[in-house]
Amino acid sequence: MTWLRWAGFLAAIAGVRWVIAHRGEEAAAYVVGVLFVAVLLGAYLRHALRQHSELTVMQADPKERATMLAAMPPARAAEIRFTLRSFEDIDPSTPPPTVEFSYPNAPRRLTAALFWASALCTAGLLLPIIRGQISEWSSAVMLLVLAAIFFVTALGYRITHRWAGTRLRVGPPGLTELSPDGTHKDLAWPEIVAVRHRRWLGSLDYESSTGETIRVGLTLVDFAHFVQLALVHLHRRSGASAT
Repeated sequence: MTWLRWAGFLAAIAGVRWVIAHRGEEAAAYVVGVLFVAVLLGAYLRHALRQHSELTVMQADPKERATMLAAMPPARAAEIRFTLRSFEDIDPSTPPPTVEFSYPNAPRRLTAALFWASALCTAGLLLPIIRGQISEWSSAVMLLVLAAIFFVTALGYRITHRWAGTRLRVGPPGLTELSPDGTHKDLAWPEIVAVRHRRWLGSLDYESSTGETIRVGLTLVDFAHFVQLALVHLHRRSGASAT
């Protein structure tokens, strides 16, 4: 999916260059502006739809709620389940064994190189504006929007691959994050007071009463299985109230 986004970004750049060549920079600025407004409108509509779906789940009876949650993405469903204590359809009779999960392999040096190359390209787009070499507002707006899109895309790629080498262990005592440098972070199930889906960060956060957080990336291998195991343990062991 990441490479498809990059391909779409490059196709958009090619389209803008075509508009500049055949219709002029002012027309290209209007096109970029319309696309930017469309992206903002799409983000707002997704947020409104998300709030509506959450309200619908909260108002449903337990049986209907279980059906709705089963149709949701695992991360979002886990957040709502924990908040509402909706564990009616989960069988906690047999504790699952300790299971270890990992992230897809990704060369850390390549990831860092792509990120910094993208940051340099973004700076290159902004440099003419900073130096005052762009006199027309349409050109300045177009460069600003392209720089913002390029940087956000690069940042998203960095976030997606930042968990490479990290492992997660799910067992009866709690949740453990094992870092590539040998350090680890532990959260006991009774300490977890909130489970939050961070959509823009691409993660599911498990937060404890002491302020410790284990951030689980949505790119985790067999993520749905991980979420299910964690929910079973939380149902059996968590005595804290969700926030």
